[in-house]
Amino acid sequence: MKKGFHKIGKTLGISLLCGLLLSFSLPFSLADAAGSALLVTPPRFAPVAEGYSQPEAQPVVLQNTGSAVLTNLDVSVSGDSFLLQKPEGAIWLFGGVTSEDYLLQPKAGLPEGSYAAEITVTYGQGQAETAVAAFEVGPAGSVPDQPEGGYTEPVAGVPEKDAPQNLAELRAADPKQVAKLSRFDSRNYGIVPPVRDQGDTNLCWCYAPITASEISIHRSGIDPGADPGSLRLSPELLAQARHSRGPDPLGNTKGETTGVGDYLHAPGSVSLTPSLFSGWCAPVKVGEGNSANTYEASAYRLSTAEQVYTYGMQPAAAIAETKRAIAKYGAATASYNNLRETKYYNPRGESGSASSPHACTIIGWDDTIPAELFSPKGASQNGGWLVKNSYSSLPYFWLSYDNAIDSNTWAFSYEAKEKYEYNYFYDCSAEDFGLAASMKVTIGANVFQAKKGTEERPEYLEAVQAAYQGGSDAVFEVKVYTELTDPAEPESGTPAFGKAVVSETLERPGYYTVTLPQKVELKKDSYFSIVVTVKGSGSPVLRLSQDSSPGSYRARDGVYSKQQQAIRVKGFTTLGEKEEVLPTPTPTPTPTPTLTPTPTPTPAPTPSLTPNPTPTPTPTPEQSPTPIPTSKPVPEPTPVPVPTPDLPPEPDPSPLPTPSVRFRDVKESDYYYEAVCWAAEQGIAAGTGKTTFSPNAPCTRGQMAAFLWRAAGTPKPTAVSCGFTDLREGEYYYNAVLWAVERGITAGTSPKTFSPEAPCTRGQMAAFLYRYSGSPKPGGSQPFSDVPGSAYYSDAVKWAVQNGITSGTSKTAFSPEAPCTRGQMAAFLYRLLKQ
Repeated sequence: MKKGFHKIGKTLGISLLCGLLLSFSLPFSLADAAGSALLVTPPRFAPVAEGYSQPEAQPVVLQNTGSAVLTNLDVSVSGDSFLLQKPEGAIWLFGGVTSEDYLLQPKAGLPEGSYAAEITVTYGQGQAETAVAAFEVGPAGSVPDQPEGGYTEPVAGVPEKDAPQNLAELRAADPKQVAKLSRFDSRNYGIVPPVRDQGDTNLCWCYAPITASEISIHRSGIDPGADPGSLRLSPELLAQARHSRGPDPLGNTKGETTGVGDYLHAPGSVSLTPSLFSGWCAPVKVGEGNSANTYEASAYRLSTAEQVYTYGMQPAAAIAETKRAIAKYGAATASYNNLRETKYYNPRGESGSASSPHACTIIGWDDTIPAELFSPKGASQNGGWLVKNSYSSLPYFWLSYDNAIDSNTWAFSYEAKEKYEYNYFYDCSAEDFGLAASMKVTIGANVFQAKKGTEERPEYLEAVQAAYQGGSDAVFEVKVYTELTDPAEPESGTPAFGKAVVSETLERPGYYTVTLPQKVELKKDSYFSIVVTVKGSGSPVLRLSQDSSPGSYRARDGVYSKQQQAIRVKGFTTLGEKEEVLPTPTPTPTPTPTLTPTPTPTPAPTPSLTPNPTPTPTPTPEQSPTPIPTSKPVPEPTPVPVPTPDLPPEPDPSPLPTPSVRFRDVKESDYYYEAVCWAAEQGIAAGTGKTTFSPNAPCTRGQMAAFLWRAAGTPKPTAVSCGFTDLREGEYYYNAVLWAVERGITAGTSPKTFSPEAPCTRGQMAAFLYRYSGSPKPGGSQPFSDVPGSAYYSDAVKWAVQNGITSGTSKTAFSPEAPCTRGQMAAFLYRLLKQ
């Protein structure tokens, strides 16, 4: 409407000006217009579904095709199915002038059928012109198709030939390569949940990110037990948490109450979602939790919230980035004007300025849709986005590339809730501080007091999350200081790593979680600081919230000063067991000969306890931080934490006499009892305390390397350094990892990372033991249905079963992605080395 009345003012201004000129120059009256002609062009309305939103009002175009001035203009419409909006004041049309000041609109809620109205325009001394406007309402729950010409829409469920053909291929593909496809549809991979209708609520801003979150969870596979038909996260609880949240569990924030009671109809923005989710207030499954306990009821933990589009971004770049985000996360959010949706929709082709922003979820694209196919007036380019809506009347449709590029375009990724137990933060407000960009905080620190942990179960800082805005391709540099001598001086404590932790390059602004290279022990009641520096192109800055922070600081020229607004920097911690450090343990002599250390990197040690083990060829790693002329195994993939299955007790092949080593958490009735005692006596595995072994705790990859290294007699590795950036010289597993890489036992989780603190999965365990034993080729078939023949650990699992090292978690399952516990690892080593 604003556009229409702007034109009214412009027309009146021209009319008055020209009228004054004509009063001095024309010899005839303005009423003498009998010889002129008027052309009336009615709007062309695209069809909509029964009971759906009424189309935006469109102009009735009046054009003076003659030279005389037309006066006494009046427009009327027949019937009661259309609404006509008239401008205030008289409108005069001079020769050649076009007017669009009369707006026509079909009424809302019309039942299925066709509607027409005659538009009558009178002018001058009774002259009249007529035109007909038509409008169609389709069946309930659908929208009539637009004429498609030669275009053929892709079939949902059938991937394009050049696209990944299944979910496993999609997970393995490079998102940047997938983004180059001309067509993509996330529905082809079984990760898109059914459409849910938001009803009469205003919660599209919640439905869109919740849907994108569900799709991302299925896309990543972080929850093997979830599927699109059963996982339902609650948009309503997200809206409630936005307006009413109590203090966080650690007491660092007081929460937030906005005073909005009817949160179901309150407006919102998708951009509120990452600030809420990063505080662990959501997502919550349907039927669980409320505003007071959403911290505990949350089903997952936000890992990444990527802001796909920022203001000033070129349209072509925005389209490319949105495609990449969809390929990487499975979906992205967006907003558009939903006053008159159709199967192929382009709101930018509509007239008038009335708008109704609607948040939606984009799950694919098609570059081949002809521009002229989009209604109501075509598009400026071919192609559009596949939109998953929150209205059942139009569940899916195509939105032109002219649209859906705004600051509410976000994509999300998550981690298992159990990965971290606590979240230290001060930024409770869902709203960002409006002056954050101008304040230019590029080095910020949050100081916290450690609240948890005991002597037996210390608290460890394992990851840091920080958020930035502005720019692109930013890099976080993270420093951690413990036991601060002055809480007002973030760097007054002991540096955790001796140097900054540099994360990967962060392509788009947003929230990112950086896993520390090693966990940092926090002494209860002591103060620690997290210092984050952000730098990159486009002058990125740290995000700030509206909260007044008790412990946020900014640094300028090396000097810290109190920051009034809370910096969005968080610390994720867990309670765990600490591995006792054994610098160079010496195996205790036993009647049975121990393994002889291998003097050269070529032969691999044999697990058989004989004085002269037979050398076997060492496997060649595909990726090795310290290249040497040995064979290389396939690198282990980054482990994904999942619930640990219970391993049924198995009889030990050769029980020991009464053990001399005792742990109070290892009972004689436990299947791993004698194995744990044997490992401790041999100096292979130390406890996590003087009287504890923590048999049910996950065995980390660093511990696994140390166990094998000690079993081999702690041979000195040839290399003195490695290419893994997450290993620090002096750690108990440092030489063990160097040795394991040289022997082809492991190649790390990537060319530059070993992930020593990550849980060692059962599949990785089998591969370690198998390569340690020389990789003998097993015969027979694979007994477990969850071990694919193409998996890097397939032969290792067959070998382990055939040699009595493991019998699986059931008759048909091995659970290769489940973490291997310390008790299981002791049992596996015992069965291998004592057979």
